[in-house]
Amino acid sequence: PGGPVLALSDGTRVRARDGSTVGARAPLTYYTSPVVHEGQVYVSGATSDDAGRPQARAARLGTAKPPTWEAPLDEARHHVSPIVVDGLLYSLSVRGVLRVVQVANGSLAYEQKLRLERPQASFSYAGGRIFIFGAEGGALVLRPGPSFDPIRSNSLEPLRATPFFEGRSIYVRTHERLYRL
Repeated sequence: PGGPVLALSDGTRVRARDGSTVGARAPLTYYTSPVVHEGQVYVSGATSDDAGRPQARAARLGTAKPPTWEAPLDEARHHVSPIVVDGLLYSLSVRGVLRVVQVANGSLAYEQKLRLERPQASFSYAGGRIFIFGAEGGALVLRPGPSFDPIRSNSLEPLRATPFFEGRSIYVRTHERLYRL
């Protein structure tokens, strides 16, 4: 009600038309950005009220109600902002533990340890695929779904930036270069 709402990583939800705070302030989420999908805001990682125990959470925008659901995550830090694809929330720790939960209720779809070192670039979704990059340049392409379904893996060079897609090209900024693939 009242128009579009912005969900900020500091836990504030702000009405876009006038800048007023909407509902109770949610906890501060460290390192990752919130994701909004179909009126719900999702966060993934440690927050200011969970004593450093990373969780995934879902909350309805514009309300003061408590989270719709909470789900535990890998105990390591989360630098990768989550993504929602086909009713699933994907979260990834710096240890490379991928945890996928149902957005409807927070139940676990699957957990998988990836062979990626210290992932920091956020997930990307293009062409019906999820792209994941590790800080040392490892890359993994997944088919979205309720089970782990890797399509391809590859390696480039160290990077932290999230790739950008334009048409049939992917742009990847590493520490030393910008690639167009």
